[in-house]
Amino acid sequence: MSRLSTLITHGARSGPDKVCTGGFGAVLEILNTDADMRRSYYEVGCAEDIKDASQKGDIWTSKTEALCILKNRVLAGVNGNLVGFNEAVLDTVTDVLATLIQHLVDAKKSLSSVNTLWRANEIVSAAQDALGESVILTARTGFLRTGISQQVRLLEKVRSGIQVVYDDGQADFENVIRNLDDADDRLKKTMDTLRTTMVASALRPA
Repeated sequence: MSRLSTLITHGARSGPDKVCTGGFGAVLEILNTDADMRRSYYEVGCAEDIKDASQKGDIWTSKTEALCILKNRVLAGVNGNLVGFNEAVLDTVTDVLATLIQHLVDAKKSLSSVNTLWRANEIVSAAQDALGESVILTARTGFLRTGISQQVRLLEKVRSGIQVVYDDGQADFENVIRNLDDADDRLKKTMDTLRTTMVASALRPA
C-alpha cells in the first residue's frame, strides 16, 4: 500500500494544472476501492505508468473514462510487463462469472426452497382443515349409521310381527273353512233326514 500512498501524495502535489479533481483523483479512488484492480495493477507494475501519466498532465474527467483508460493501457501491455495479462483477466472474469452464476443458482434454489416451504405450510393447513371436516363427517356418518341400524332393527321386528299375525290369520281362516265345511255336511245330513221323515196329515199345512 506504500506505492498507492505515494501515488496519492504525488497526485495531491501535482497541482490543478496537471490533475483535476475528477481525473487522476478518480483513478486513485478506483484503485483505492477496487481491490482486484489495485492488486492486478501492482502485480504487473502499472503504478509507475499511472504516476508517469500524472506527471505528463493526463486529465481523466470521470471514473468511467478513467476506468476505460486503465483498461486500454492494461490491454495494450504498458511498460512491457503485461505478458499474459489478458489471459489472466479472462480467467478472472470467467471465475467471477462462474461465481456469479453459482450465486444466482443458489439464490434460485433458495427462492424455490422458500416457495416450497411456503407451499408446504399451505398444504399442511389445508390438510388440517380437511382432517377437521373429515372428523365432523365421520361423526355425522356414525350418528346416521346408528339411527339407520335402529330403524332397520325396528322394521325387522315389525316384519316379524306382521309375519306372526299373517300366520295366525291363515290358521284361523283355515279353521273357519273347516268349520264351515263341517256345518255344511251337517246341514246336508239334516236336510236329507227331513226329506225322508213322514209328516202326519194333521201337521201338514192346509
